[in-house]
Amino acid sequence: MNDFNCQHCDKITSNEYNFCIECDKQTICLNCSNKLLPNKAFCFKCGTPIPNIHTENSTSSNHYVRVVEKKGEDYKERTEFTLSTEAVHVLAPLVISNNSQTGIDISIPIPLKKVEQVIPLKGSLDSPATENATDKASNLASSTNTFFSNLFDKTESGWILINPELKATSKGDYVKRLTCLFLLFQHESGIINVPRNEIIELLNHCGVYDSNFRTWLKADKTLLYSTAKEVKLILPGTQYAKEVVQEILNTEIPNGWKLGTVRKRSNRKGTKEAE
Repeated sequence: MNDFNCQHCDKITSNEYNFCIECDKQTICLNCSNKLLPNKAFCFKCGTPIPNIHTENSTSSNHYVRVVEKKGEDYKERTEFTLSTEAVHVLAPLVISNNSQTGIDISIPIPLKKVEQVIPLKGSLDSPATENATDKASNLASSTNTFFSNLFDKTESGWILINPELKATSKGDYVKRLTCLFLLFQHESGIINVPRNEIIELLNHCGVYDSNFRTWLKADKTLLYSTAKEVKLILPGTQYAKEVVQEILNTEIPNGWKLGTVRKRSNRKGTKEAE
């Protein structure tokens, strides 16, 4: 294992992984395995674009104006603010999400409407029903905590799984989803490096721990970082776990592989028997 200083945070990491084990940023090109230059939008060896790299000055100003005009009982709202480029990258997904929920197209002026017909904009100071960014983050954290409290529980013998429906397609997929969800749950609780034996105890409780888990844990370098004693998610693993959460909450996605499912195999007589 060859160690080197991460080009982003300057802390020691390993080129065995494509992402820094400290700051989670990508250090190695996924296409050609060449070491990436810091803060560049593409690999200088093969030209592969690097996601989530912004070449703009993160402190540059972006000024926005939204007009509000009142005419009798009808009105338009004016909002004016300045954000840094980095803040735009953070807030843009939230704006798009709110836009889709309210049905308001923020790219065009809001047409004149009756006061009682206007949908209050989130963050508006004159609307008691709206929530600010702090409230939104608090509600999101509360929602996440509620989800995980309905998924995992701590007993005297260790962690157990309460809801076994993880929308997995196979036993291997189930183990992968369960492991990443548990690591995300611990991360949200402030525990970054999770004891490996806690994961094994959880998998044993579900009856899915075997040598395939050890093989996967050793081979997977894109979702998590593991040592002999501890395991933690890296950035792609965190994103993957959050996608799994959304799939579990989506009632339109059927639950595939279930705990207790056995694979059938043929014996020498040509009949089927359970493994």
